[in-house]
Formats: sequence, C-alpha cells, structure tokens
Amino acid sequence: MSRIVVERQFPEPADIAALKISARDDSGCLARHNAQYLYSYLAPDCRRMVCVFEAPDAESVRIASRQSGMPFERAYSATIHEPPLASPLESGTSRPRTDVLVERTFPTPVAFDDVQALENDGAWCLNEHGVTFVRTYFANDRRRMLCRYRAADAESVRIVNRRLGMPFDAVWPITHFSAD
Repeated sequence: MSRIVVERQFPEPADIAALKISARDDSGCLARHNAQYLYSYLAPDCRRMVCVFEAPDAESVRIASRQSGMPFERAYSATIHEPPLASPLESGTSRPRTDVLVERTFPTPVAFDDVQALENDGAWCLNEHGVTFVRTYFANDRRRMLCRYRAADAESVRIVNRRLGMPFDAVWPITHFSAD
C-alpha cells in the first residue's frame, strides 16, 4: 500500500462538518477500490484542502473521488519523511503554535536529500524563527513536495524558506482533521 496525497480546490468555502460526513459516507466507495482515507489539512479560507489516503496507487483514489463527486486538482503517490526525534524547541515551548503547510513544485525532478540538505544547513534559521519541521510528503515523480511545519504563524515559515533559498509556491496555516 502507498500513501496517496490528493490536493483539492473548492469554488466556495467548504464546511468542515460536511467534509467529515462526506469522508465517512465515501468510505464504502474507497473500500471497493482498496483505499482508506486517513486525514486532511484545510486552509483558513476553507477553499483548499490536502487529503492523505492509503491505497494501492493514486488511480484507485482518483476513481473513488470521481465516483463520489469529490473534486480534486491532483492525486499522487508520495513518500513521507519525518524527523527522527522531536526537537527541543517543540517539547519545551509554551508559545502558541500553528501548523503550516508549504507547497513546492519543481520544474525538473529533484532528490529529496538535496532539498533536505538545504533545510539541515539552515537549522539555525528554523530555530531563530521558532519553526519546527513536522513532516514532508514527497511525490514519487520527485516534482512536488508538501512540507508541514509548526510555528507561531505562516509568515515565520515564509521568512525561513526565503532566507534559506528554498523554493515554494504557497504557505498557509492548516486545520488538521479526520473523519472521526
């Protein structure tokens, strides 16, 4: 089974309660395609959402999404990368924190290790701005990456990415939810 990332755009703001109901209602359709919904990230304007599934391949989730009438912009298989241990900043901070998603698109395939090296070299900058790396979803075609951070706000994450020369398309705070 693979992790499948689905990026969605809605013409009108989505209602989180309705999205949870839809996820539960769509579970039968997903099961027929041997896919399972895991969780989602929703943008503050409720028009952009990223969903994560477990499935044999991205096409299984695409088919189930079409059959359930749930729009999607793209769906792809991805590897998930997480830090080995929680950082001292994360475990010791009492500052309010928000989860932030960074979208990256690369014109040609990149190696995960090359992008990770930029972030590793800039660990001082992340610490300086109170930004903690949480997780990366790296598309198997190596041209798309979604990175989740925890920080005081999205602007802190933007500043770090600019200072480190890390390319990004968008940076937005997220609400994390599942069908539960």
